[in-house]
Amino acid sequence: MKRKIYLILILPVLFYAKPGCGQGLSKMTAAFVDVGIGARAVAFGGAYSALASKADAAYWNPAGISFAEKINVEFSRVNQFGVIPYNAFSGTMGFGGNQAVGAALLHSGDQFLSETTVLLSYAINGENLPAGGLNKWRAGFNLKIHFADFGGGAPRASDYPLFDQSEFDTAALSYVEGSAGGAGLDLGLLYAFNERLDLAFVYRNALNKISWDNGSESYDEGIPNALVFGMAYRPSRGLTFAFDFNETLTNDRSRRVHFGSEKLLLKRFALRGGIGQALAADSQRDYALGFGLVHYFSGLGRAKFDYAFQVNDLDNTHRFTLGVEL
Repeated sequence: MKRKIYLILILPVLFYAKPGCGQGLSKMTAAFVDVGIGARAVAFGGAYSALASKADAAYWNPAGISFAEKINVEFSRVNQFGVIPYNAFSGTMGFGGNQAVGAALLHSGDQFLSETTVLLSYAINGENLPAGGLNKWRAGFNLKIHFADFGGGAPRASDYPLFDQSEFDTAALSYVEGSAGGAGLDLGLLYAFNERLDLAFVYRNALNKISWDNGSESYDEGIPNALVFGMAYRPSRGLTFAFDFNETLTNDRSRRVHFGSEKLLLKRFALRGGIGQALAADSQRDYALGFGLVHYFSGLGRAKFDYAFQVNDLDNTHRFTLGVEL
């Protein structure tokens, strides 16, 4: 079973990046896939749309960057399933008392498939707006710019020991090279129902278009879009529960639910756990555990370190995030 899933993940990306082969590269799992950036978010099981704030918000809910009052920067790294490396850098800055801007860079892959996404974000907090009744709302958007290169060198069977030689040879007959580029738009909302309960709505890839070119053929496709409904509940000081429901808007993706919790200890250490579950007959379930550490610098700001360990049918994954708030 694991080998079959790996074949679906890797071989189409390496060899079938052209029309008429499978679903097309942009529909494959490894094409601008949303793997979940940030160790804290992953430790929550991906239930993070109502918790996203400051530097990590661009990946989960752009409305959350409106919480930034100063300069926040984060760096995250994960080697997804031990196969695909992801590196992400993000930063936010508040201004005007109720607004914030952000930027993020996400890079993944190797010489066979390299993907880069640049996110430019803006968010506003309704508290200080002249119009009444908006003090509990936050809204934001991401402009996403995508680049990709595939087939940057003929792959060797020794680089992919999970595949039999016959499987590799069959796929290599369709090996191609090329590039892609495009843009997309995310929309996000946050609503503070009361002091303990926050609600979230995200429309991921609301508008998007990716153009693929393998040197002899070119075509356009979109990245699958989805609606996310989330909530975060804090029954007591230092304790948080979160829930997300992902409603897919394409037939080739499954709906997913996510649950997570966090317990803050001594204001500097947090323990986390979460689960993600696909709502399908052959459902995939992810488990995650993690922790966070915060260190305060007198008069300067704070630094944080987050770690998550994700248990998946494919392979277990370690995730790390370093952040600074100035």
